[in-house]
Amino acid sequence: MKKVDRKSRIGHEQVVETPIVLTDFPKEKTPRKTRLEKHSYGREEGLQKEVTKHYEEVLGKDVIPVRKPVSISLPDLRGKTIPDDFALDLTNEEKPKLLLIEYELSIHEVYSHISTQILKFKDAIRNNRQNIFETLRGKFKDSDTQLKLYDAIFNQPIETLVIIDNVEEGVEEIAKRFDVELMEFSSYVEDKEKGLDSPHVHFFEPYYEEEIKEKREER
Repeated sequence: MKKVDRKSRIGHEQVVETPIVLTDFPKEKTPRKTRLEKHSYGREEGLQKEVTKHYEEVLGKDVIPVRKPVSISLPDLRGKTIPDDFALDLTNEEKPKLLLIEYELSIHEVYSHISTQILKFKDAIRNNRQNIFETLRGKFKDSDTQLKLYDAIFNQPIETLVIIDNVEEGVEEIAKRFDVELMEFSSYVEDKEKGLDSPHVHFFEPYYEEEIKEKREER
């Protein structure tokens, strides 16, 4: 998988502008000479798997993933919820941040599914930071990182990042309403039946882009 420039051809006519393009093509082929079709992720796990493969390019080398399911109790004792992932953002070591990462698909209904998921995690975070710290600190072995985790949980806002395969109408509105970061990670394949087993490209705007980084550090 390699990075290419900001212009890549989808089909034979459309040129897509994007900050980062990752390609997985044999040497004899290039995205510019191959007709590609939009890949449909059938399950959120498939999207998460692809992002995890390219974690550093997508989220940055200073964002440390937990990569293990972690359940956290809801504050009103209705049970537990399991976010797709947590990550410790050390981009700015003076202000470490904890990310709660949720993977979503555009085929899901915006208001009944996506907004409900976001509300559930916001609810779990509220007044529940001690439980989150106790649950997560064992995932980080060295004491220095544990101290940064403590700082991120108790002294900084816990940020929710929704990674979705296609940003459609209503999703951006939901993200703004609930104050969550939104990232589109879309994929195009040469063979729709073979999906990501065929040559393919990924388009996304990385979390660590300079303007996003500045926005996070200003909070």
